[in-house]
Amino acid sequence: MAKDSFILYCSQIDALSELNDAQLGRLIRYLVQFLQKGSQPSKRESNALLVAFNMLKLQIHIDLGKYEGRKEKTRLRVEKYRKWFIRHFE
Repeated sequence: MAKDSFILYCSQIDALSELNDAQLGRLIRYLVQFLQKGSQPSKRESNALLVAFNMLKLQIHIDLGKYEGRKEKTRLRVEKYRKWFIRHFE
């Protein structure tokens, strides 16, 4: 995945309230490892932690899709402007 950031939405806080501080710390560590290496938490983790991880992982994939869409639209706009610029100024 090799992404270096993710968004934690305030609306997700209720789902994380089931986790204690140690589990929340492990969850953040698992999310960072997922973004960097694509690794998943151990199936031996608590159900609450696994559910929270899967919920946040899904949101990461949704946000990544939105980002890729915006990136493509920007690329197309730049290409269009580049062609216009060449036509008018070269």
